Amino acid sequence: RAKLKTVERPLKVKRSATDEGLGDAISPFDVTRPEQHLSNSVADHVHFFQQLDWSATRLGPLSTWSPILRRWVNFIMTDPRGSTLWWGPKHVCIYNAEYARLIADKHPYAMDMTVREVWPDRAETQFEVKELFTVRGGGVSGAYGDWSIIPISGDDGNLGFFNSSGDLTNYVQHERQISTLMTVEKETSLAKDLNSFSKRILSGLESNEREAPFAALYSSMSRNCSARSSASTGIIDMESILASRSWEWQGTTGTASIADAFPEYIRSEWAEEYISHSFRTHITNGQIQIFDLEPGLLI
Repeated sequence: RAKLKTVERPLKVKRSATDEGLGDAISPFDVTRPEQHLSNSVADHVHFFQQLDWSATRLGPLSTWSPILRRWVNFIMTDPRGSTLWWGPKHVCIYNAEYARLIADKHPYAMDMTVREVWPDRAETQFEVKELFTVRGGGVSGAYGDWSIIPISGDDGNLGFFNSSGDLTNYVQHERQISTLMTVEKETSLAKDLNSFSKRILSGLESNEREAPFAALYSSMSRNCSARSSASTGIIDMESILASRSWEWQGTTGTASIADAFPEYIRSEWAEEYISHSFRTHITNGQIQIFDLEPGLLI
């Protein structure tokens, strides 16, 4: 009768995530692998990351990075939120494309910088909504975001921190704008006549100087005539108001010195020359027009 032959095999030991022998087992699309650097199909930010001379940085060449650091780098590069690693005892920065957008002109300087070099005045570990000021396009721009920082632990203790950030700027601005519109609606509902209506509009805008740091309000010179007509007929002649060629100053909000530059009366011809060539067209159509005022335009 045949006998089964016993074959002894060495016991396989499951290696931990911090073992140095994992090598290329990180991922077939490992962005930290040297051979991946030759690929033209990677995203722009990944290409930027790979082209850096890491041998001249605090973290050293990619070939010396531990598997756990490489795994975290691969994770943040695919994270849709703004993600950052603050790695090592000096908390050196590695970040993804979305974080590069959030920090504006701090990119690409921030890569391989320490947390104190990137954010010298920020040491908090968690905020739901926070306003930050960054240099964007040559000017200072305010942005809102939330972020959290959690530690990354290893066999030798704390290896670094994972920082997840989100851009809430559009959400915060939208909420402020809605709040302002509701305030204006509430204020104007208390108006007793057309003169107080203008004052109520300005009062509502003053409630939110962030979205309306300055406003100048003019009313149609034909408004009084239209108002008298509506008192007898109950109908306001909107065509008469929109077609008006003269406008009377009702007030301003914001810096008083700027308010002095606005004339008490404006005629359509003057406005088309000094404010916008299509001023009267938009007034007649009842459309909102957005334009940039040049310095000294109304002085």
